[in-house]
Amino acid sequence: MEMRQGYAAVNGTQLYFQLAGSEHPMVFLHGFAGDSRLFDDQFKAFAQHSQVIRYDLRGFGKSDLPTSEPYCHYDDLKALLQYLGIARADLVGQSMGGAIAIDFTLAYPDMTRALILLDSTLGGFEHSPEFQAWFAFLVSQASEAGVEMAKALLLDTPLLESARANPDVARRLGQVFSEYSGWHWINEDPGAELEPPAIQRLEQIRAPTLIITGEHTGTDLRAIGDFLQARIPNAHAIILNGVGHVPNMEDPQTVNEIVLDFLASFTRDESQQR
Repeated sequence: MEMRQGYAAVNGTQLYFQLAGSEHPMVFLHGFAGDSRLFDDQFKAFAQHSQVIRYDLRGFGKSDLPTSEPYCHYDDLKALLQYLGIARADLVGQSMGGAIAIDFTLAYPDMTRALILLDSTLGGFEHSPEFQAWFAFLVSQASEAGVEMAKALLLDTPLLESARANPDVARRLGQVFSEYSGWHWINEDPGAELEPPAIQRLEQIRAPTLIITGEHTGTDLRAIGDFLQARIPNAHAIILNGVGHVPNMEDPQTVNEIVLDFLASFTRDESQQR
């Protein structure tokens, strides 16, 4: 498989990306503390069907850390697509990457062909006191005990219990998390979400949408999945058995088949409407 990789100088930052395949573009957006390697099980597989792009979000992986200048992840995505000469793409986002994909779809609807959300978070969602306390604890530990301690606690979270039960997934997650800088725990992040927030605007989404939520994910993530299904017009939702917060790593074969079937179904509909 031929692959192009490099750094896109956009929006005052450098974003590391990889690109392979041909046909309709598909972009993968990773979750917090991760990087584009979290889609190792999708990148080569989907390159047989699409032009696939994965990149490290600003502040993660090989991409630049934020500065004091305000920025938006969804604007970074737009700039990256323009840099690559891509006018319209399918978006696949896991966790925080899903929230960014939603924001992008609302901000730039003509640039989104399909929206695929894997255990997604959501801009404007008010997390439970338990979830907020857990994240605040990570931040405090990063400051008091060091970033390495916070990363170990993140990997040990109940949200990733089913992922840890798979030795290969646990190893790969541990490797990626070990290389996370921890910058967001010890710095004020000037990154901004969409305004008004996505939670107030989901009815505006017109792109075909697939929502995959892990059976063993956290209560907040299940609530978000239910909310997305209820508010996004004609969204197709699946609770995937036996997996938690990173379904694309825990059961990649099933996730890949579900996504391919979803894309094939609405592609046929598009063809019939022409």
